[in-house]
Formats: sequence, structure tokens, C-alpha cells
Amino acid sequence: MSKTAAQLVQMVSKHAGKVPTGDILQFMHDVQNVCRETAQTQRDVAQLQMQRDLILEQMRLKYAFWHEVFMETFAERRQAIEKSFQVIDVGLEKNDNNLVEQGMRGLATIVSSSPINSAIALANALESGKTIEI
Repeated sequence: MSKTAAQLVQMVSKHAGKVPTGDILQFMHDVQNVCRETAQTQRDVAQLQMQRDLILEQMRLKYAFWHEVFMETFAERRQAIEKSFQVIDVGLEKNDNNLVEQGMRGLATIVSSSPINSAIALANALESGKTIEI
């Protein structure tokens, strides 16, 4: 006898004295329905848990993706800013106003552009489902 059937027999035996004899068939039918509903509820809960796990995994993947995008974007900006300062430093050392001006222009371009706007545009493109050409 399976564990579920044994539990059912035990439950019926426990409550048998409380059930009027004429209603035993209805009682068994009700017990069967309860078992069926319990099994369906367990399947529903398992399905909801799988859906939750899927959504959490999608969130983790999106987080990892955006983390990498921002880390790379700001790393590139940092390198470009450092390069502009190096050009300015060389210009100051050599007293070369053209190099200083070039470094300042490069720095101004980097600082005035916002990588967040590019990230928002990328997010919108990804969410739209359209093909993105690189």
C-alpha cells in the first residue's frame, strides 16, 4: 500500500466514528475530492515556484548584463579621461598650448556626453525585441 493510501486509511479510521453510516459513500467521495484538490494545489504551488525561479533567474541575468555594461562603459570613460589628463600634463611640461587645448577639448567632450543616455537607449532597444546591429 502506498504511503498516501495508508495515510488515507488511517485518516478514515480515525474519523470513522464521526461519520454516520448512511453517509459513508458521500464521505469517501468527499475525501477523494479533498485528495484530488490537494494534489492540484500542490501542482499549482510547484508551478508558481518554477515561475518565480524563472523570473528570479531572468532578473539575475539582467542585473549581470547591466552590471557589465556599466562597468565597461565607465572603465572606458575613466581611461579616456586619464588619457586627456596625460595629454594636458605633457602639454604643460612642454609648454605646448596646442596639446593642453587638445587635452581640454577631449576632456570636455567626455564629460559633456552621458553614458546613461546611451544605456537607456540600449535598454529600450533590448526591451523592444528589435534586432540590434553592432
